[in-house]
Amino acid sequence: MLELPAISTVCDLVPLIDESRMIVHFGLKVLRKTRSIGLKALYVAGSIDQSTLDERTIGFQIGPRLNAPGRINHASPAMELLLTNDPIRATELAAQIEQQNRERQLLVGRVVTEAIDKISTFGTNLPTVIILADPGWPVGVLGLSASRLVERYHRPVVLLNQMADGLIKGSARSIAGFNVLEAISAQRDLLQSFGGHHGAAGLSLDHAALADFERSLGEFAAARLTSELLTPTHRADATISPIELTEKLLTECARFAPFGVANPTPRFVVEPLCVRSVRQLGNDGQHLKLTFTNHPTSALIWRFTERALSLPDVGQSIAILGRAEWNSWQGQRTIQLILDDWRSI
Repeated sequence: MLELPAISTVCDLVPLIDESRMIVHFGLKVLRKTRSIGLKALYVAGSIDQSTLDERTIGFQIGPRLNAPGRINHASPAMELLLTNDPIRATELAAQIEQQNRERQLLVGRVVTEAIDKISTFGTNLPTVIILADPGWPVGVLGLSASRLVERYHRPVVLLNQMADGLIKGSARSIAGFNVLEAISAQRDLLQSFGGHHGAAGLSLDHAALADFERSLGEFAAARLTSELLTPTHRADATISPIELTEKLLTECARFAPFGVANPTPRFVVEPLCVRSVRQLGNDGQHLKLTFTNHPTSALIWRFTERALSLPDVGQSIAILGRAEWNSWQGQRTIQLILDDWRSI
């Protein structure tokens, strides 16, 4: 009874405190030993390691796959997968969902690339809130795409699509300190419908109201978004030396899991670290891996180009900010750092 509540609690970004934290804590134990025919098939199709499944597995692997059919076409395959007791049908549905998830990833990549091209026309004079519309952008991936753009530009983003019936629909994503639902709600006279929470919202409006909506929302944001709010910042729980980055530290931190909203993963500033190597990873080199001369850990930066980070030089002494996690590869378990930022020292 705890499997689906755990999945939905994580994927809907419910604060992981009190009862919600207990639901996820015990739900993860059940998910690792699930008897659900559908979830087992999803694990196989998505190459999900059932034994090491945690809240990040839910948020970044299980949730996106279950959501993919609804974003591409209709959510019924995900529903049927969770209800079926037929292993053959479950395998078929899981394969279909895996394909739809890949399609979803490609669509997000296309929308983000096209949006970046549009934003480049602003030059260095970016608007306080970025509002973009395109008839070729699928509504189902606009929220995910807006999140990627918020990560890159650190300001609220609204992406819109004009539907066949002439109605414009879209999604908004925000930064800390700016309640995007409040901002959208203030434009209610221009909207057909809207809803969401402080960090994300959905909306629809008539095409005739688009220009007024863009102007009014921009004025609302400009009056409230200070330069401090528009400056990216990262929280650190402690500053440690490389010698303190140990298995014992990771074991102690893991006792505070599951991590999520209102119970964030511990983050550390680790210094000094001397760069041994810098290597770009991924098909298009969008990820970055660092190794160091004074500690056996490696450090990864996902989509480092979107964080406006320059590459450190080999031999450079740096301080890094990020979270520490286990990396298992070919039977070996090592400490790995996931970077938010770094600076020279």
